[in-house]
Amino acid sequence: MTTKTLVINPPFLEPHRPPISCAIIGEVARLQGHEVTALDLNIKLFNQVKHTKFIELQNNYLFNHNDECERILTEFISQSLSIDFIKKFDWVLVSCFSDQGYPLTEMILRYCKNNSSAKIVVGGPGITSKSDYLVQNKFVDYCICGEGEIALKELFQGNDQYPGINGVPPIQIEDIENLPLPNYDFF
Repeated sequence: MTTKTLVINPPFLEPHRPPISCAIIGEVARLQGHEVTALDLNIKLFNQVKHTKFIELQNNYLFNHNDECERILTEFISQSLSIDFIKKFDWVLVSCFSDQGYPLTEMILRYCKNNSSAKIVVGGPGITSKSDYLVQNKFVDYCICGEGEIALKELFQGNDQYPGINGVPPIQIEDIENLPLPNYDFF
């Protein structure tokens, strides 16, 4: 049976740039034999609302935590990640590129954890300072800090004590020539 993996790019980056981190972790999963599906919620939200509304949502949610904005974003997440859709996956990988994207990333993680039996993994610079909180509060099964390409591969192979996973101090990758290239075919 094929392992099904969903890679999610949360909203609130620049919608005109493709999500390189998701393209890389998707390729790591594919190379481990996973069937990969990617969901770019950033561009999906941008396309769903007018450009000015996207900026308003971004600013109001991040800085003012406006109730109307939270309602719109919660509805967007539940529509984009329907329970029937999310239940198809064995693994859900979420990349949080910046602290600015963290609040919505946490909403996505909570939604996935509450509506799926998949292993939930989050990584990226936006969660480094929040990794203990995410694991302790069971929003995720695994939090990868530092450079995650090798750590994710090790996690897929059952090594959850590898450096960078759930509080184990990360190590720097020394030979970047052996890392997979981004694969945008998933998008």
